[in-house]
Amino acid sequence: NDVFQTVGLAASAEQALDTRPDIRQAELAVQLQGVQRAITKAAMYPSVSAFANLSYNANVPDDRSFLSNPDPSDPFTFETGTTGFFSDAYWQPAVTVGLRLNWTLFDGFQTRYRAQQNRIAQQQAEIQLEQVRNNAQLEVAAALRDLESARRRLGSQQRTVETAETAFVFASERLAEGVASQV
Repeated sequence: NDVFQTVGLAASAEQALDTRPDIRQAELAVQLQGVQRAITKAAMYPSVSAFANLSYNANVPDDRSFLSNPDPSDPFTFETGTTGFFSDAYWQPAVTVGLRLNWTLFDGFQTRYRAQQNRIAQQQAEIQLEQVRNNAQLEVAAALRDLESARRRLGSQQRTVETAETAFVFASERLAEGVASQV
């Protein structure tokens, strides 16, 4: 009964491509370069931002006392009082709302050159990914060749052991019959 399972090159290579961390890392490097390229290209377009600000401004005097006339029919009657620090008479709300548009019209072609550099970096990452995949397939093929070679050596060694066992049985029988010496 054969304890070895036949493994195909295509299935082994596919499994290696799916499970190897160096291949996953190279794939992520390609994706990262693509994202970096998109970010660089986005710098060529205008950006719009909105803002809103709500604030209160105050002019609170140190002396917050006042005179008031409680009886409008008597102009000579007055009362004194004080207002609190947070009285609405001293605090005025202010609201600012707006949009901001930023657009770099000319940057000395820096953005264009960065985009070209990012494109080249992405192409290099794609080439490295292909190299890593090819190396993985070569390693799998070499491992399968080594496995097959070991299988063949094992088979020939089993035949050698069988031949030696047969020779031992014959020698034992000749010795038992007295036809051969113990040497």
